[in-house]
Amino acid sequence: MRPAPFVHPAPTTVDEAVAVLADLGDEAKVLAGGQSLIPVLALRLAVFEHLVDVGRIAELRGIERQGDTVWIGATTTDATVERSAVAADAVPLLARAMPLVGHFQIRSRGTVGGSVAHADPAAEHPAVVRTLDATVEARSVRSTRRIPAADPFDGLWATTLEPDELLTGVSFPVWTGRTHRDAEPGAGRLQGRGRGWRHRGAGGGRQRRGRRPRTRRGHRHPTAPLPRRHRRLPRVRRVTEMSWRQR
Repeated sequence: MRPAPFVHPAPTTVDEAVAVLADLGDEAKVLAGGQSLIPVLALRLAVFEHLVDVGRIAELRGIERQGDTVWIGATTTDATVERSAVAADAVPLLARAMPLVGHFQIRSRGTVGGSVAHADPAAEHPAVVRTLDATVEARSVRSTRRIPAADPFDGLWATTLEPDELLTGVSFPVWTGRTHRDAEPGAGRLQGRGRGWRHRGAGGGRQRRGRRPRTRRGHRHPTAPLPRRHRRLPRVRRVTEMSWRQR
C-alpha cells in the first residue's frame, strides 16, 4: 500500500520547524528517520496532511558531553550512537542498547529522538531513557521545555508533547562509581547488575559509593503501555540466567 497524499515541508533550522508546527497544529507530524512512521503511513494506520521533515536541520544532530550529562540531538542516528566513543564511555547502557535496534539498515536511518517521540514501549530508547532518568528537550515558538524521564510518555505510542512542540534532544546523566552493564545480542535484551533493561521483562539500575548502593532504579516493560517503575531490582549472576528465569 501507499501512504495517503501529504505535503512535505523540509525546514533547515529549528526556528523554521517550530514555526511550521505552530502554524499547522494537529494537521502535521514530524518526520525524522521514518523507520517507524513510514510503515504506519503505508498501511494507512495513520494519515497526516503534512509531514514536517527535520532531517536537514544540522543543529539537531550530534553527541556532546556537557559536564555531568551527555546531550544527543534528536536526529542523531542509532548507528552514530553505536559508534560513538563519547556515548560508550559516558552512557554505556545506551551504546550497548543500540545493536539491539533492528538491523544495521534500520540503525543507519532511525533516530534517537524519533524513537523517543514514537513512544513504543517495546523499543530500546524509551527503556533506556526511563532507566537512566534522562531529560527530554522540547521546543516551540512559546518556550523550551525540559521534561523529566517519567513524564514524556503518556501511553502506547503517545507522549505529552504538544502538537506545536519539536523534540530537539535528550540529555543522559553520566553515572559514576561502580556500575555494570551487560547485553545479550539478537534477543532484544539488555541487562545490568549495575543498571540495565531487558526486552519483555525487568531491568534496574544501581550506583555504588564504596560498598553501599547510592542509587537504585528499576522498571518493567513492555507488556504494559508504559515502562513501569518498581523498587525491587532483579538479582542475577548472569544475563542468560535472568533472561530465561524471567521470561
